[in-house]
Parts: sequence; C-alpha cells; structure tokens
Amino acid sequence: LALGVLGLPATDSRRYALGALSVVVGEGMSSRLFVRLREELALCYDVRSSTTQLADTGAFGVSAGVDPSNAAASLREIAAVLREARADITDEELERAKSLLSSRIHLHVEDTGAVASWYGSRAIRGLPMLTPDETVARFEAVTRAEVAAIASEGLTEERLRIAVVGPFESADALMDGVSRSEE
Repeated sequence: LALGVLGLPATDSRRYALGALSVVVGEGMSSRLFVRLREELALCYDVRSSTTQLADTGAFGVSAGVDPSNAAASLREIAAVLREARADITDEELERAKSLLSSRIHLHVEDTGAVASWYGSRAIRGLPMLTPDETVARFEAVTRAEVAAIASEGLTEERLRIAVVGPFESADALMDGVSRSEE
C-alpha cells in the first residue's frame, strides 16, 4: 500500500516541521505507525512514512507491506494515525524526532564524499548552503505548534491519494473508513 499527500518544496521553511512530523508518524520503530500497525495489531511487517522535497513540489507518503487480507484494516489504521497526528504530538515525540533527525544528518556527513554530496545537492537545487549543523538547528527550532499546523493543513482525507498493488479489482472497497472525519 502507498498513501500520499502533496508535500512541500525544498525551498519551503515548513519542511523542517514536516520532517519532524514524518519521524513521529512513521520513521523508526518507535513511530506511531510502527507501534500501532505492527506491534499492537500485527497488520503488517513493514510500515513507514517519508518526505520528498523537490524544487517546486514535494510529497509526504506512507507505505506498508501487508497481506492482502489486512489491506482494508491497515488503510483504516493508517488513516486513524494520520488523524491523530493532526490533533497533536507530545513533547517527548517531538524531542525524539529532533534527536533522530540530528543523528541522521551527522551520520550522513561522516566522510568527505558525503560532505561534497551535501553541498553539491544544495548547489544543484539552488538551496541555501546551510551547514549540517545549521540544518540541525532548523530542526531543533521546530515547535509542536508548527508540526500541528503542517499536519492539519496537509494530512487531510481530502488530499490523501492511494495506490494498492495486489489482488484487488478496485481500491473502493478498501477505502471504507479511510475518509471518515473523526476529529
């Protein structure tokens, strides 16, 4: 299963809040999606969220590897986790996200080739030449209010798109319960 919504371009300063939101929702074994779908409900083996930022657009996505018999239940639970993320995240979740993002950045630039790639990718995309530490500082400055704002704006059922690969004639039957508005 793959679900996605339009994200933010690489030049949008809100991308730091979206990155933190993605970590809380579905990056890592302590994320909401992993805990709920894999650990609590045993609906899937793999579930994760991610962000992509391009020059003029971006994406926030969730992917899950599920048995076809668990597809509808998994979609409902993913939608529920996204709804809950619009309501709020905790201070602890945000701090854990910031720590993970900081660690990833510092591990990413451990050799000279990676440092060259860091700056080269920014130059090619016309992005500010932020150092890894400056980028970490941008993530560290993210507030719960900023994450809530980006979640409320972006993670709505109206904006959600789905792709399903498997023995299904239509995704319509799987969508029951996904577009509920339970605020």
